[in-house]
Amino acid sequence: LLGVFLITVVVNLFLFPFVAMIPVFARDVLGVGTVLFGILGAASGLGSLVGLIYLAIRPEVRGPARLFAYGSIFAITVMFLFTVSRNYGLSLALLFVAGLGTTGFAAMQFPLVLKAAPEAMRGRALGVLMVAIGMAPVGILITGAASEAWGAPVAVGINCAIGLVLLSGILAMLKVFRQAETFPSEQVKVAPDDAYAIE
Repeated sequence: LLGVFLITVVVNLFLFPFVAMIPVFARDVLGVGTVLFGILGAASGLGSLVGLIYLAIRPEVRGPARLFAYGSIFAITVMFLFTVSRNYGLSLALLFVAGLGTTGFAAMQFPLVLKAAPEAMRGRALGVLMVAIGMAPVGILITGAASEAWGAPVAVGINCAIGLVLLSGILAMLKVFRQAETFPSEQVKVAPDDAYAIE
């Protein structure tokens, strides 16, 4: 549980604030208009949708904690590459791929908490998770201030670098995120009619 909360805080503080910076990237870095900006803004969401559909058609997911952690690391690494791109097509592709990475984070977050927490503590555990998710506005505030001082690419790049270091530390510290199976002899089912069903 601690690892899920820590990774959620890191991702919301250092990864997801990039969404607020996309208009700045579109205008000042890539030099595109409103239509191409709209497409750029939708790219990561489309990637997440494709990833969720892929998970939904699979009968089971082994190692949900590993998928959760490595999906987060993958997404934040791709976002770092996005910050150095000055080509619209490449930036669009990178955002799409980053969206695929966030699928593991988004789809496994709640099942891991519900599975790991004792039944009597699930409500409290979800409350703590909501607090961790609520760190996103703080991340946006910090990213906005850094962007004002150094520009959006540098601000988001620093965010991604810090987030990557912290996520790597969490993985090194907590063995469960490196194991092939999170819960021995059990799998998390991700079915089309219930994305959070647990077996």
